Amino acid sequence: MTSVKMMQSAEALGWQVETDNNSQYVIYTGIPEGAPEVAQQYASEYGFALDSDNYGTILLYTGLYEPDMRLCEVWIRYESGVENRFETWLDIDSSIEDQIYASFNAIDPECPQIADFKWDLVREAK
Repeated sequence: MTSVKMMQSAEALGWQVETDNNSQYVIYTGIPEGAPEVAQQYASEYGFALDSDNYGTILLYTGLYEPDMRLCEVWIRYESGVENRFETWLDIDSSIEDQIYASFNAIDPECPQIADFKWDLVREAK
């Protein structure tokens, strides 16, 4: 299950999704410990860990984490010879290649496609 699908399904059930101090998504169900059937079924279906907060409400620890988005400088050379250099936000924990091709390669195969690319994190001035 992706983070987006998890948030959509939890919100459809009227549950609140937040991140903890480690950027893990946690679902606040609002369901009391005494009636956990729906939350147990949901947790079992998706492999989430069941817990409760200080008020006796069931929490679900998803094991899914907020993306680690970083500002990156990207250089792209297209088959036509055109080169672009720009800054964009990339999820460092996911495939950079997949993100570059999905975001900046032309959908139409008749248009110039990416021939090569390079990227680096943008360094902040100190």
